[in-house]
Amino acid sequence: MRQVTVHTVISAPRERVFDFVADLSLRPAYCDHYLQDYRLSRANPRGLGAAARFRLDAPLADEWAEIEIKACDRPRRIVEEGRVGRLGRSRLVAVYDFVAEASNQTRVELTTYSEPSTLVDRLKEIGAGAWMRRQSRKSLLRLRDIFEEGPGDDPLPRTTVAGYDPGKAPRFGDHILRTAAAGQAPAGGWGGGAPPVLIQVDCPPPMALRKHTLAACALSLALAGGLAACGPEHEAVGVEEPAREGLAVDVGGIEYNVFLTRQLNLEITPDEGYYDGPPAEPGNALYGVFVQACNTGEADEDSVDESVVPASEFTVVDSQGTEFEPVELPDDNAFAYHSRPLEPGDCIPADGSVAQFGPTAGAMLLYDFPLESTENRPLELEITSPDGETKHFELDL
Repeated sequence: MRQVTVHTVISAPRERVFDFVADLSLRPAYCDHYLQDYRLSRANPRGLGAAARFRLDAPLADEWAEIEIKACDRPRRIVEEGRVGRLGRSRLVAVYDFVAEASNQTRVELTTYSEPSTLVDRLKEIGAGAWMRRQSRKSLLRLRDIFEEGPGDDPLPRTTVAGYDPGKAPRFGDHILRTAAAGQAPAGGWGGGAPPVLIQVDCPPPMALRKHTLAACALSLALAGGLAACGPEHEAVGVEEPAREGLAVDVGGIEYNVFLTRQLNLEITPDEGYYDGPPAEPGNALYGVFVQACNTGEADEDSVDESVVPASEFTVVDSQGTEFEPVELPDDNAFAYHSRPLEPGDCIPADGSVAQFGPTAGAMLLYDFPLESTENRPLELEITSPDGETKHFELDL
């Protein structure tokens, strides 16, 4: 099944919505209609490294799944990755995006995908696409009700690990919950109709997903895990609709991933190291698109040359059809993307390189955008391989 995206708009600041979703102990409050026997896997339920295990009440078969928050960029994005099914053989990932809209309103977007590993797993997922869309939409509506209508007289469900003692929480990197009067959540949850006030989730700077996750597709935690069918429609990602940042897509035998898109400020560190050239003209801004390109093929002893030439054509197109080509960067720029033949297992940027160890872990494509074009969203990155295949990523500006 191709990726499924649902969204809702919540009347609350996105920092508060982000902190609520990033707290896995609160997930049953809006997902227990299909996540059963939900348990935390670690004492600290918030932010990077938090993990949970649960049983998915799926259409054809119940499946056990476990997920972990692999990346978080407060208050913009949460990426959750995990395993589902027998022996945890199927891969799943969840991507939540939080976009500030009108005053104190947040658009929450949930994108889901799965990669079943065997034919049996694919058969179990027949009809899972429509089920996934229904469950994810319902979970976001319940999340909206928590903030806009309050939890009512009953406290919100809150999950802990077995034997967990809040008085010993700091030992596990957690915080002792303070009272609601002090601006924090009470240990017993929220009640009386008051909207939740949350402990701020600390996230490190945006980083690329670890290399072994690059083949993962974006899939929702709440929806779960490994239940969406995969097959020929998987190839539609990036063709019929643009892929999201963080989702690996094959183009001409090379797997591409867009890790991050952001404006550069050449007056500060580390941005001053990305580009040693003239600044953008008045009314324009420089943006870096940080990508990774990998040859994920396996070496064959009988083959003389298994290298693949990655793309050198990267065009950004805004919603008005205006096209932008990357700024040409010198060969000695250690952060720049420079196309070169890739052997099996080789990537751009190379393992151990300055770019790979940098803040984004990606190679940079530099664009000079007029400010008005940055409002013509969505902006899409078109990647064209040497053999003419083209796929699209939606940039998160």
